[in-house]
Amino acid sequence: MSTRTTQPRTLFLSGRAASVLVSPMRLEIVEAFKDNRPRSARELAQELDRPVSSLYFHIHRLLRAGVIVECGRRPGVKKPEVLYRPTARRIGLATDPSSPASVETAVGAVRAILRRCEREFKAAVRSGAASDPSGRPRTAGRRMKSRLTDADLASFLRRLETLERWLVRRDNRAAGRPVVWTSFVVPVEPPKIASKTRILKTD
Repeated sequence: MSTRTTQPRTLFLSGRAASVLVSPMRLEIVEAFKDNRPRSARELAQELDRPVSSLYFHIHRLLRAGVIVECGRRPGVKKPEVLYRPTARRIGLATDPSSPASVETAVGAVRAILRRCEREFKAAVRSGAASDPSGRPRTAGRRMKSRLTDADLASFLRRLETLERWLVRRDNRAAGRPVVWTSFVVPVEPPKIASKTRILKTD
């Protein structure tokens, strides 16, 4: 039996709740819900290849922060399993630029993602998975800086969402192998405010 409720598109976290995303383990749990399908702690442990006992603390932190919710129960091996699902399809950080703690929390979450990306890339290179048998790289990396209008930035973010949905649809556990995509899109300057020009009339 499960409870169905309207799910918001994005959940914005702030303050102490936002600090839950500083943990790489909790970021992995959030990522596991990419297809929005309910999962039990046992299923999460299988997907993340970790002991189920190591996940309970992180699951409870995510529950308290409102990132995931209990959505039902189903029969388990010894007792009913609790099912969890994400509160929203997307998680965002509501950052207050005037608050050093808020800024550090946002930076810490990004740092955790980049640390995980570094570990995964290093493991791929060492195992040979990052190259084909001839040594040609199977990886792709880009860093670009472009000047976009707010409308263009919104359009670009929608394109990324389309690509995310494509990756979720193509996820093939039977025949595919793990491929990781990490990206950040960051406006590095505040929006420009149009200045008013005074027109001086002369006779």
